[in-house]
Amino acid sequence: MIAACAVIATVRPRAVDVFRHAGEAADVYPLPPPEETVTASLGYRAALADFLFAHLLVEYGIHAGEHRRLEFAGEYIDTINALDPTFREPYRFADTMLVTTSPVTLDEWKKAREIFRRGLENRPYDTELWSTAGQFLAYMAAPYMPTPELKRAFRLEGAKILARACELASDNGNVPYQCITAAGIFSDAGEREAAIDAARRV
Repeated sequence: MIAACAVIATVRPRAVDVFRHAGEAADVYPLPPPEETVTASLGYRAALADFLFAHLLVEYGIHAGEHRRLEFAGEYIDTINALDPTFREPYRFADTMLVTTSPVTLDEWKKAREIFRRGLENRPYDTELWSTAGQFLAYMAAPYMPTPELKRAFRLEGAKILARACELASDNGNVPYQCITAAGIFSDAGEREAAIDAARRV
């Protein structure tokens, strides 16, 4: 017992030091392509989508705590969307998981836009989602685009989405102000008719 204690006392400090400095260098994505995951769900698509989203939130929290990027957030959300296309929360959290850890690549900005577009297609009357997507494209993404053409494209797409959010019934008192903002973006971009149309809708 004395010898065992001596060995532990000798080895433990070095083992703790190695463990403290060890870290994961890369993530591993364990799921098959979305279509195959849908088949593997055996009909429990919504349940599996809930499970994967809960897992994704935990993984994102761990990565954020370690100041690391969650490399496969887009792939997880693609799979969750395939399992349950009307599941709202993955669409709303997509931009947070994809573009809040620096440095952010152009592909990640475009991936967030792709997920928002899919969400708007599957939830065409969700005012909050339309409003969130419009603000993301017009304000968050546009300034980080590498070319003036892309900046303009993102801002105009965001303005169109914000204008659509204004047309949807909602108890959100901030939405009408976003209509005015959309009209302003159209006006700044030289889209006079679109600006007038947005103002008329307000």
